[in-house]
Amino acid sequence: MRQWPTAAFLLGVLALGACDDGDADGAPDAARDGAPTEAGPPGDMQPDTRPADARPVDAAPDAAVDAGAPDARGDAASDAAPDGMTPDRGPLDAAPVDALPIDALPLDARADGRADAGPPWIGEGTCDPAAVVTLDAIDRQTGTTDGRGADGEPSCSDGAGASEQVFTWVAPEDGLACVSLAEAAFDTVLYVREADCGAAEAEVACNDDAEDLGLGVQSAVTVDVRAGVRYFAFVDGYAGGDVPQSGDFALQIGRGPCRDGGRLRCADAADCPADRICDGGGCVECAVDGDCPDGFRCAEQACEPGAMMGVGACAPGRQVIIDGFDVYRGDNRQAPVDDLGSCNAGTIGPEVAHVFTPTVDGPVCARTIGSDPGLDTVVYVRRTCAEPGSELVCHDDVADGVIVSAADFDAVAGEPVVVFVDTYTLDDSGTYILGLLPGPCADAPVCGDDMPCPAGFECRINGCLPL
Repeated sequence: MRQWPTAAFLLGVLALGACDDGDADGAPDAARDGAPTEAGPPGDMQPDTRPADARPVDAAPDAAVDAGAPDARGDAASDAAPDGMTPDRGPLDAAPVDALPIDALPLDARADGRADAGPPWIGEGTCDPAAVVTLDAIDRQTGTTDGRGADGEPSCSDGAGASEQVFTWVAPEDGLACVSLAEAAFDTVLYVREADCGAAEAEVACNDDAEDLGLGVQSAVTVDVRAGVRYFAFVDGYAGGDVPQSGDFALQIGRGPCRDGGRLRCADAADCPADRICDGGGCVECAVDGDCPDGFRCAEQACEPGAMMGVGACAPGRQVIIDGFDVYRGDNRQAPVDDLGSCNAGTIGPEVAHVFTPTVDGPVCARTIGSDPGLDTVVYVRRTCAEPGSELVCHDDVADGVIVSAADFDAVAGEPVVVFVDTYTLDDSGTYILGLLPGPCADAPVCGDDMPCPAGFECRINGCLPL
């Protein structure tokens, strides 16, 4: 029996007819009606023969050009490129080298052949950016290697196992740079790497003991630097002994080769770190005492603790400032009990420290003649208040049974000293007389009601002072 088409079949035929609406002029689409097409396969897989500039952008074969899709390199792409050109959708590594951001360039891709100043140097451990300290091209930084990591290893010494601190800077110009650890407090090793903090093969300078510069076991290197290149200075310790070395240090960096003593070279103050001055062609801490902070004095172009430093009688505010040669009255009943002169064979007693700056070179007499009867004094003189090893002289009694003191010492004009008036025992306290007289004590006569001073002197509290 003949069967008629089902309803579903009829509906499908009607739908196909509706889709074939032909061209705009009503002509049927030959390709879809089964007519052969030129040089192409039959059916719906026909090439689009329209010119490229007539196609809509979303007809391009690259799916990344869909409207609103982000550009494959991360930038937002427009739906259509200017002048009908489709945007470049190639992979990132297809872009020319000079189109990449500088930080993305490999080190050997720079046009000048140099490493980038940006961060291809990021590393781990002591090269972690959070641990690396940034320097200026002329700088001085203090620090310590105690408690730091021990990741690097120098080529010039056994530094494996010793802790290190890393510093970095970018050279502003081609030339030589001095990196110095002249002020370190331990046996140091210093090495410098170029461009890559974590690469041992990037080392460009290394020094263990800069003996040729007079530094002993401290280190200094002169580095040939190039403008725009990043460098890394490793402050390390010698690890060849029983215990790896570490401790406090001051790192200096400046222009030119290192001078004797590991000092930076300079033509003027602009060549020195902020806390250094240019003197005699080198960056130094001081040239005169006035270059040092209060309580310090200048010795061999370095500030050292002066007469005003210490605790007890040496604490700032405790010292008595002596204004030239004269005779002074003091009281030790509220004085601290901390120091002892080398000639004091008794127990420690209360003492007063007097800061005296001679105005002329030569011998000076410090004596306590005229002090309260029964006050057994001891006089000693130091270069530095809190350092017993800097003692110049100590004197107890002028004679058996005569318990006043008289100490001679050689003075240098402009260099302060500290004159202590101490007592033999803790029970000795009261009012004392301190005479600071030019010349040796034998030439400073004692005076009184029945003992006038010789011509040219006046009597001041039992001591003859020059007029």
